[in-house]
Amino acid sequence: MQIFGITLNRYSIPIVYLACTIVGFLLMRESIHIFQQPLTTRAISLILGTGFIALSLPAIATAKIALPKQASVLLIIWLAWTLLSTLLGDQPWPAMVRWFEILTSVLMGLCLYFILSKQPDLINLLLKAIVAAVLLCLAAFILYWNLLANPIKHNWVSDIPFFVNIRHFGQLIAVAVPVGYFLLEMHAREGKNTHRSTGFWGTSYWIASYLIVCWALVFWLGGRGTFLAVSITTVLHFFISKEHKQWLIIAPIAGLIISLFFLVDNPSLNLLRHVGEKGVSLNAMSSSRLEIFIESIVHWWRVAPITGIGADGYFYIIPAIGNAEGIAHPHSSIIQLLLAFGPIGLLIPSYFFFVLTKHIIKADQTSQLFYLVLLSTLILSVFDGILYHAYGLFISSIIAGICIALAWPASNKATENQPTQKIFSKAVALALTIAISASASYSALFIYQLYYSQYGVKTEQWINWNARYPLYFSETWNYQRYKTEEMELLKQRYIERLY
Repeated sequence: MQIFGITLNRYSIPIVYLACTIVGFLLMRESIHIFQQPLTTRAISLILGTGFIALSLPAIATAKIALPKQASVLLIIWLAWTLLSTLLGDQPWPAMVRWFEILTSVLMGLCLYFILSKQPDLINLLLKAIVAAVLLCLAAFILYWNLLANPIKHNWVSDIPFFVNIRHFGQLIAVAVPVGYFLLEMHAREGKNTHRSTGFWGTSYWIASYLIVCWALVFWLGGRGTFLAVSITTVLHFFISKEHKQWLIIAPIAGLIISLFFLVDNPSLNLLRHVGEKGVSLNAMSSSRLEIFIESIVHWWRVAPITGIGADGYFYIIPAIGNAEGIAHPHSSIIQLLLAFGPIGLLIPSYFFFVLTKHIIKADQTSQLFYLVLLSTLILSVFDGILYHAYGLFISSIIAGICIALAWPASNKATENQPTQKIFSKAVALALTIAISASASYSALFIYQLYYSQYGVKTEQWINWNARYPLYFSETWNYQRYKTEEMELLKQRYIERLY
């Protein structure tokens, strides 16, 4: 049996599912009202992520897989440490939802590594799904533009389809641009191998058109982090491969020109909005990022310099850092890891990145080109929340899994100790089963509390139970920050609303 031209087997079924979830994630968030808040959108990550891991179990249990002992030990230490930090935090019950989201994302990347290192030809389907997600968003925005009475004056920051904030769309575009470069190179290589012509209406020009559209979105969306990420990866792409150097120049210029036809009266959407202004501070240009960075580091040092404040701990800091109640994360993956999990929580992922980068430098051109996709997400993560928001983390874990699979393909692994590999494969499958069972159970309880708090008939008994195990505790539709010591007061206020 085939679907999308792919024969279905234990390797391809989870990949086909995952490709569908890349688009399905956006549709679920748009159509299910309770999942539209940033805090609750992670339920979609947990649902779709555990589904992919579960479908991957047959392939992992029967495959002869290997994982370096050092990598295994460090990964286990990191997960155990982050769990300890979260349990020691001020709000362990709700913060554990975030920890399970992180766990699911890590395991997704691990499963992708095991599957794609065996079947690298399946990578193309995932990349096409990312392109489809971009085109779906673009179509929705064009439709929205034409339906609005005055699109020039519209609030394009938060009143948009598929995302709660326009910057989250920019996070997808930071992935989309280097993916376009990669597809352009792979198509040209395939054309040479098969001696196919790529005339004006050939696939290469459609990919180039896609790149122009993505660059137009880079300029129109106005995210400086996104622009920096795709600009750096564009320059690096030029040094790795000069075969399509003309499109590295034409796409940004054409994209800039197209974006000028859709200028809107919103200061957040013009990438060049501070050009020519006088007296604009660096903190203002960075949307108060510098203030957030400094206060976050000071808070980490004063409160929990060893263990950190736990997953999602930033969200529960009262008063909020920078007095910005609406900001749920420090807008930097480096500071976020340090603040949440301490030095150990930051150093282990940094070591993994160093090892991967060192290996990529000596790897083949294909691995180097795809590494730029991961690098773009990581550059953006230094200045924005691509690794905090659910969809950004979901896509990033897929990109990381693909990158590692290309860097360490199955043919490079030792195969002489097959009995040990079989035992390891079954042990990994068992560990994954336990992990997704715990994740599914906890996320189900989170979704139950979320749904019941919005639509259910509340009773005093239910409120007492919800306050005792507050995975999602909110007396209003919008989730509010609260201190643990104020729980009794909040509970009584919640009960009083019943009468």
